[in-house]
Amino acid sequence: MKKIYEKPAMQAEAFVANTYCADCSDESHTMVTYIFSCGYGLGGSNVRYYVHDGNGNYQTIDGHYYGPVDGAHDDYYYYHRCSSYHEVTLPKNKPIEEVDDIIFGLYLDRRDTPYTLEKIPVAIWTEHHTNLHATIQTDPREWQQTKS
Repeated sequence: MKKIYEKPAMQAEAFVANTYCADCSDESHTMVTYIFSCGYGLGGSNVRYYVHDGNGNYQTIDGHYYGPVDGAHDDYYYYHRCSSYHEVTLPKNKPIEEVDDIIFGLYLDRRDTPYTLEKIPVAIWTEHHTNLHATIQTDPREWQQTKS
């Protein structure tokens, strides 16, 4: 028996989305994630910094003293960049300035320049009071944001 050629038939089916996808302007977003680079604009990862208030008053953050040896503190810590990106997720209606583990208005001072007080303005995130991360992008509106 001889085979007969049949033209292939294509059936069209309308696409119907089964998941709602919101665009970024949608008001239903409840969380905002801020993303910043730890150490952005600062020296290499081997450069160490003290943390101060701009007047040379070195800071104790989460129980750790970030200043030079002065005989008054048992432990001494310093900041060095980790060069990673970090995410801080907040409710959309909570200003980032009110988050207790983000500190604005502090400065870094290079540890290897002991007779010069440097004033490098930074925003510091303590990673839920476990570690210290800093960025010279002190305005959180400049940080990359995602919504969820």
